[in-house]
Amino acid sequence: MDCRGLIRFMGFIVLVFLILSEACMAGIQTIGKIYPGFQGSQMNWIDKNGLFLLSNNSNFAFGFNPTSDVTLYLLVIIHTTSLDVIWTANRGSPVANSDQFFFGEDGTVSLHKGERPVWTPDTGGKRVSAIELQDSGNLVLLGNDSSVIWQSFSHPTNTLISDQEFREGMKLVSDPSANNLTYVLEIKSGDMILSAGFRTPQPYWSMQNDNDKPSIKLVDNEKDANATWIAVVENDGFISFYNLNDGGSASQTKIPSDPCSRPEPCDAYFVCSGNNVCQCPSALSTSPNCKPGIVSSCDGSKGSTALVSAGNGLNYFALGFVPASSKTSLEGCQSSCRDNCSCLALFFQNSTGNCFLFDQIGSFQDAGTGSSVVTYIKVLSDSNSGDTGSSKKGFPFVVIIVVATVLVIFGLLYVAFRYYKNKKRLPASPQETSEDDNFLEGENLDWVCNRRRILICVSTLPFLYHLRESLEGFSAEAAELDTTTYVLMKEEVRKVVSKGKAAGVLRLVFHDAGTFETVGNSGGMNGSIVFELDRPENAGLKKSLKILEKAKIEVDAKQSVSWADMIAVAGAEAVSVCGGPTIPVILGRLDSAEPDAEGKLPEESLGASSLKQCFQRKGLSTRELVALSGAHTIGSKGFGNPTVFDNSYYKILLEKPWMSSAGMSSMIGLPSDRALVEDDECLRWIKKYADDQDIFFDDFKNAYIKLVNSGARWKSL
Repeated sequence: MDCRGLIRFMGFIVLVFLILSEACMAGIQTIGKIYPGFQGSQMNWIDKNGLFLLSNNSNFAFGFNPTSDVTLYLLVIIHTTSLDVIWTANRGSPVANSDQFFFGEDGTVSLHKGERPVWTPDTGGKRVSAIELQDSGNLVLLGNDSSVIWQSFSHPTNTLISDQEFREGMKLVSDPSANNLTYVLEIKSGDMILSAGFRTPQPYWSMQNDNDKPSIKLVDNEKDANATWIAVVENDGFISFYNLNDGGSASQTKIPSDPCSRPEPCDAYFVCSGNNVCQCPSALSTSPNCKPGIVSSCDGSKGSTALVSAGNGLNYFALGFVPASSKTSLEGCQSSCRDNCSCLALFFQNSTGNCFLFDQIGSFQDAGTGSSVVTYIKVLSDSNSGDTGSSKKGFPFVVIIVVATVLVIFGLLYVAFRYYKNKKRLPASPQETSEDDNFLEGENLDWVCNRRRILICVSTLPFLYHLRESLEGFSAEAAELDTTTYVLMKEEVRKVVSKGKAAGVLRLVFHDAGTFETVGNSGGMNGSIVFELDRPENAGLKKSLKILEKAKIEVDAKQSVSWADMIAVAGAEAVSVCGGPTIPVILGRLDSAEPDAEGKLPEESLGASSLKQCFQRKGLSTRELVALSGAHTIGSKGFGNPTVFDNSYYKILLEKPWMSSAGMSSMIGLPSDRALVEDDECLRWIKKYADDQDIFFDDFKNAYIKLVNSGARWKSL
């Protein structure tokens, strides 16, 4: 080999060495601290799940974590065993896998999205000499003298961890809910307060008002010195507690303890009662989707408004925590709301004269009988309407009374006319005839007609009084109708749905509700499955529908219900029959008169990425995708006992039995099931549910409720 060839060969060896060195360095995690001159993207640590800095005890890691959209990432601190995120740097501003985290030589720290910084800690202009991830999970930025100039514990997101101090001026803010509502925990004047993040915040829990009086630290280790707990402000309005050392298992304790005392246990304006049973208040019974039709009456372009009475059987979560807008009479309170264009509802306490006005409304609470709170809701009205103090629910009463009155009047006029005609045919003396003829002429005739009208009106008064009296009980009976019907439906479903038939019934739910698409708000839980049974993907569902038809006939004999409601309730009961969680179902869905569009259900052959995109179009996250997939734990898919609803599905997924060529193991699961365990984001939830059945049950319940409510068209209950 000549000299030039040797040089080229040596150059090639050096180049390969440099490339391999860079590739090897890219995957190395640092323990404890990193120093200036450090930078990288998620791609650099892709083999370490994007995590580049570990605490000395390896319990916590700092790095990139995927969002529900697997192409976007957040910079987080994560517990390595439970995979629970305890802090996030760039909430609301996720980055791509090529975007860079910089710890510059000049001591500045930042995360960039392209060329634009999306997170920079406020160090007061001081140079950072090192970044340390402590064993407590606290990310600390150290100055030149090793003093702390910034720390994540002083800037929490939605989570507090054991021994983390929570001081006045700090906030925990939940992720946005499906309705884009956030919940905020903060300390004000020495009291810890939990509020709904409406335009004007509405508190719904405070430590001073809570009889249980939890510790001001929210989490402590007095009961178990080795346990590490976190408190999380969830996007459903609860504060939940998780034991990280037990795989992130959830505690039974939640704040607030009553689920109906949260701002939105149901949709806005719905009434929550019992164990999260939701129904439309009678005041909005004729409104589309149980909504008043206005967001703010300050924009007069949508027409005039009216106040309708919702009666005195309702309560509102914020009433015990906010000061009254004024102390006045009911009429004064109504006038204040009418004159305030931002007022959407008022609550008046008869016992105190307190008037409460709100510019945004969450869910109502069922206060039962004997409540002293009167509720009025502002709704759109006809431009000619001037009756702002009457209730829309009174409209049927007025119609019935007017129609009945007219019928009675016409009936009495007819009787009077027949009587008069018959009387004219009777023989009479000339004197009598002459007197009657004179009496029925001119002014005498007018007086007789007026007198008869008076007599007719007076005679109808007792009838109208009793008619109105009989109708007074209508509203109360209607309020009880939903609960009565719901109980009847569950009873009849239990008679026909055995454990062996549960899987087919649950599949019926998924195939009816699974057609929902957020774009265009099409499909959803609408009973259209009855028109779609001949489609190939619905093979075998005719039998399940036939089973439910028996129950529906029994229910319809007492109270007509929609197929959409029947299927939703039946699916929830099928889960419960097999030992799964109890799932409450709202009634009032309308049935579709035609089939939904084809091709909306996820195909069994989809990979994880396509599945996530498909579920995202339906408004469902990756977490909800994995939770709902757990329904395959019952039935013939091969995941454990086919008639027991538990977390066996996830345990068997982790074993990957289809990799074996022996016996029937290779037949277990659908291709879509197998794809989940190969995806890092899905795998996190699979492991969590395999470790903790309670978390799976809770997530499945919430995802099921969201599924059967998505896209539904509602009638009043």
